Amino acid sequence: MNVRLQDVSATTEQIKAEADKTLRKARRWLFDAREQAASTLWHTHLTVLKRAGELADDAPEAVKDTAKSLLSTVERTTTRPPIADYEDKNVREVMAALRELDAFGLLRVQRHESANKNRKTILDAIVREHDRRARLAELGA
Repeated sequence: MNVRLQDVSATTEQIKAEADKTLRKARRWLFDAREQAASTLWHTHLTVLKRAGELADDAPEAVKDTAKSLLSTVERTTTRPPIADYEDKNVREVMAALRELDAFGLLRVQRHESANKNRKTILDAIVREHDRRARLAELGA
């Protein structure tokens, strides 16, 4: 009788372990899907801005300057890093602010940093933050 109870107990532990493993995979899949959606949204946004610029270039002279001015404002406000006074912050301050950003915000910082100061420390911190979030997602945190 004792052997059978151990078998049942072992089976229960196996089922629990398999359920935990499946749950971790589902959380990771959800995290990856969210990150992919943010990336797709970001790249779509950049494509739309580029196309809008082309249309502004081809606009009639009467509206060309207004169209370019509006587009410039939209581009500036939607592609700059979502961290107040970003350009005045040092590496340590930027790295601390990364934890507060969503995936879309991280992409904005990454693009801005790559195109401007290109500080390897910050770019590496963005990758580490992404990896940290992926691990947390798997754990359900």
